Formats: sequence, C-alpha cells, structure tokens
Amino acid sequence: MKKMSWIIAVMCLAFAAGTGRCAAAPAAQQETPRKKLDVLTYHIPENLATVKDRHVGSSGKTVIYIQDAHCNFEAQSNNAKILEDLVKNQNFALVAVEGSTGLIDTAPFSQFPDKDIKNEVATYFMKKGRITGPEFLSITSDLPFTIWGIEDETAYKENYDAFVKTVNTREQIKGTLALLGRDLDTLKKNIFSPALKEIDSRMRDYRDNKIQFIDWAQYLTARAKALRIGLDKYPNFNQQNRVVEFEAKIDFNKVDAERGALVDIITKKLGKDKLSELVAKSLAFRLGKIPADEYYGALKGLAAAAKIDFAQYKNLAMYTEYLGLLKNIKTSELITECDRLADDVKSRSFATDEERAVDRTGKDLSTLETLFELTLSPADYQHFEDNRFRTTAAAIAKEIGRFAQRYGLSVPPAQDLNTVDSNIGVAEYFYSMAKKRDALLVRNTENKMAEDKAEQAVLVTGGFHTEGIASILRDKGFSYIVITPRITNPNAENPYLDVMLNKKTPFEELLMSSESSNK
Repeated sequence: MKKMSWIIAVMCLAFAAGTGRCAAAPAAQQETPRKKLDVLTYHIPENLATVKDRHVGSSGKTVIYIQDAHCNFEAQSNNAKILEDLVKNQNFALVAVEGSTGLIDTAPFSQFPDKDIKNEVATYFMKKGRITGPEFLSITSDLPFTIWGIEDETAYKENYDAFVKTVNTREQIKGTLALLGRDLDTLKKNIFSPALKEIDSRMRDYRDNKIQFIDWAQYLTARAKALRIGLDKYPNFNQQNRVVEFEAKIDFNKVDAERGALVDIITKKLGKDKLSELVAKSLAFRLGKIPADEYYGALKGLAAAAKIDFAQYKNLAMYTEYLGLLKNIKTSELITECDRLADDVKSRSFATDEERAVDRTGKDLSTLETLFELTLSPADYQHFEDNRFRTTAAAIAKEIGRFAQRYGLSVPPAQDLNTVDSNIGVAEYFYSMAKKRDALLVRNTENKMAEDKAEQAVLVTGGFHTEGIASILRDKGFSYIVITPRITNPNAENPYLDVMLNKKTPFEELLMSSESSNK
C-alpha cells in the first residue's frame, strides 16, 4: 500500500532544521451547503481532459471517474486542476483512489509554511511519480477534501505480487518472443502481398506511436474506399472524417476576425437583456466554464435574434458546425471502430489462406507480448481468453514450424518455449485479479460515500478498470462522467515501473539517509 510517511518525514526534517517544529494543523473548516453537479452539462476544459462517457442514473449518487495515466506528470497536473474545480466550485469533498487503503494524510506536508518550497518539492515528487495529482493539490492548497484509499488489501496484494512476478520474469522470455517475431517478419515478407505488407506496416507504426491517429484514420479511409467498404457501420469514425473535411475548408485565422465583426453588429442591434446574455456567455467561455460549441451556438442564436445572416460569416459558420460535429464523436467508440475497420480492411486484403494464417499467428504473438508487458486493454484480454489455446509460445512456434523448411526458419528450442508458457499463468492471474478488484473498488467507494453521507465523489483508477467499473456504476444507478486527462506527449518518460518496484531516485536516497542520520 502507498505510504506518504517518508515524504512527510523528509519535509518536516527540512523544516525542523530551520525552525525546530512543524506548523500546527489548521482549524477545521465549517461545512458549506452542497449543490449537485449535472453530469450532462458539466464542462471540463478540453486542454485538461477528454470526456469519454456520460451517464445519468437513478440513485441520486454521482461519480466523476478519472481514467488515470499512472505517474505521467502531465496527466497528474491536469488531474489536480480538474479536481481543484470540482472541490472549489462543485463541492466535491471525497476522492477515492486505488493503490491505497484508508486515509491518505497529507496534513504534515501541507502545513509546511514556505509555499514556494512546498510547491517546488511537491512538483518534484509528482514528476517522479511519488505523489499523484490529488495528493499534489491537497499538499499545495487549503481546499477541504479527503483522499481515501479504496483497495481491499488482500486482493491488492495478490494483484501486486502477480505484477512483480511477471515483471521479474519477462526479461528472460523477451528473447524467445523476439525470435518468434523475427520468424513471423520473415513469413510476412515472403507470403504477404505488397498491399497487405503496407497495411501491416502502417498498423505497427500506429500502435508504436510512430504515426498520429489522424494519419492512421486517413490511411484507413483511403483503403476502405479502394476496397469499397462502407463506413456507415462506423458512425464515429465517419463523423471524424467529416470533421477532417471541415478543417480543410476553414481558414482558422479568419474565424476570430469574423466573430469580432459579428459581435460588434450584435451589440448595436440587440437590447440590454440579449447583450447581458452575450457578455455572460463570452465570460463563461473565456473562463473555461462552457465548451466552445455552446458559446458559438449561442452566438449563432443571438445573430438570428438580431436578424443577421450568420452564413455570411463563412469561416465562423463552418467553424460553428465543425464544433457541433466534433462534440458528437464518442472518443472511446471512435477508437474501437477504428480497430474494427482496420481488421475489416486487412480481412478484405487477404488473397490466400496462408496470409490469413500468418496474420492470425502474428496477432496471437502480439497479444502474448502485450500480456507480459502488462498493457493489455480489456478487449485484448478478452481476445486472449477467447483464444487461450492458440496464445502460447509453443502453439505459435508450431504454426511457424509449418513454413520452417520452405523459408529456412529455426524456431526457439522447446525449453525456451516452455519457459514462456510456464509464466503465462502468473500474467493471466494479474489480469484476472485486476478485473476482480473492479467490484471491490466500487464497493469501498460506495461504503465511504455512505459513511461520509456524500452523494458525489471523484474516483481515480487506471484505464484497465474503466470498462468494468463503469458497468458496475451503471448497474448500481450511479450518474457518472468518465474522463481521461489530456496527454500531449504519450512517449514522455514515465517512472511507473520504478515506483511499483519501490526503487528510489538518487535524490530520494540522499534525503532518506539524511533523515536517518538526524535521528
């Protein structure tokens, strides 16, 4: 379980060196009346997060569910900003987090009197993955909220032990999987058609973050058109294409100028009531309180009220429509549809049974590699469970072996294959325990809400839990918003593995040794 005691001790030690004591705890704040958040209208600025799902339940309880990116500094910074608004303006007082049990007490750290030093040190620890966005906010602000660990200790320990065992064994099996991958690359080079090779190469580039989603989507669209695949069964993907088409037509440099010109005319034609509405919308938009589509939609409505032809502002009108299209795209479904379309495109490109067999074996190997990397999505894990008999090193080697003589391949020895397969169970157990924890995390969140008499809470877990937890919340009648913190650089350095294995940075070792010498 996560502990903050050593961080707190270091801060207090540093403070004690200067003053000889830690500051007294602040007096408890008087509880203020709480208002309910509307999950359908609550706006989270796009520069902080993406809304993946909204649901209105019947229980009267609301959860803002953050699909976290563990130890990513940008994500944690955005989580802190999101939480700040929820506590300050929406009266949220409970943050339920995985990875801990019970109260996460930041009080000794937050009481450190020098705000600049406190912010600097807290930022350092957040960059190193030692504290989270909620903990950072609790340490650096006076906002009244509780961070509560919602783990079942037994289930978490079993899950953690499976994590450590998998991490400690995967290095010795990487070489074997790499050899199987090399053989498959040879098969693809000799068996795949040029078109199929290109599709497979682009798919790898996308999954390895070598090309952006928009480039991958445009490539799939072109291939789908060439193969006469209709996009009607991919509504969000189709909508994304329409958005891209609009982007190409809009001169974004002219949108602000046209908006300014329109606002000038509106202010001359409308009465005070409408002008007050315009000012209120403009202010709310600038403060990030309402989304862009709502503001521009209101502007269009005010233009109509003033009998102004909105269409004459060509770029502004297209931009307003563009925002409406963008709003209606469901991000999580868009990604799923993209994957389905990629499979469809590849399937239509097969010309022989050998191509199909090699591609299927390649997918099985990719699933096995991702299993040991502990990065399977719920859909990938389901694919693994459905094809468990195929997704082993021995089964993959057997498939490759059918072509070994023809292409001069040599599969890894049986002993190495057995080493891989003997460790699959531990990795599989990690995922099964992660799924089991879904219900426990919701149960403990619900219990803490009942204990605190809270009708709303923030819930923070890793992305693997999202689908299962959202389903449980829905079945229990919760209203919720699922959000993903914005990450502009997915390849940024991430200390997650070091944190999970409890490895200290050199600076932390120095601080801890300093603490010991002062005892």
